[in-house]
Amino acid sequence: DYYVPEKSTTGEVYGPPVFERLEVPAPETRFEYSVPEKAVGDFGVPDYTPMDPQRQRWGQVARMDPSKGYEDLPEVQRLLRAEYAAAGVPERAAPEAVGVGNGAVDDPEGEEVLNQLLAKIGGDYRDVAGDFKVVRIGHLDQRLNAIQRSFRVAVQLSYAEGSEVKISEFLAAGIPVIVYDIGGMPDQVEHGKTG
Repeated sequence: DYYVPEKSTTGEVYGPPVFERLEVPAPETRFEYSVPEKAVGDFGVPDYTPMDPQRQRWGQVARMDPSKGYEDLPEVQRLLRAEYAAAGVPERAAPEAVGVGNGAVDDPEGEEVLNQLLAKIGGDYRDVAGDFKVVRIGHLDQRLNAIQRSFRVAVQLSYAEGSEVKISEFLAAGIPVIVYDIGGMPDQVEHGKTG
């Protein structure tokens, strides 16, 4: 599903994500994450929380860049959690959110985007901090593949984008993708069928 964001703000539901209870993930999808050491003191984000293999997850895999929409992820998690709570689903049974990325050699803003995301989660979005995972890993195809394949739904919240390779990767794996109605992304997703 997709919609047109109002500038770079959030506040609308990003489509009707459909989560069905999955079996325990295969061993290759059991992995853990950590955040930079300074995140604990500087941003108030829990130091180390493994991904829960019993929970479903959704998220975004992208370069940590201001145009990729990482700042919208905490609000999406809050809205999703509210929908689950309204349906009577216990908090720990709702899907966990995962933001995966890294900077690039030619993209010096990666650290700043990471710090802003951690500050947001540790500040105004403390209520979802416990089930929001931030994964910063290098360009390790096997780990990225394991994380991507563990998602029930993927999002691509870029504010400016042509065709996004991660969307194609998720769709090839049979994982629906929710995108903003921007650039070439809606052309990659069949509304109501693949996202």
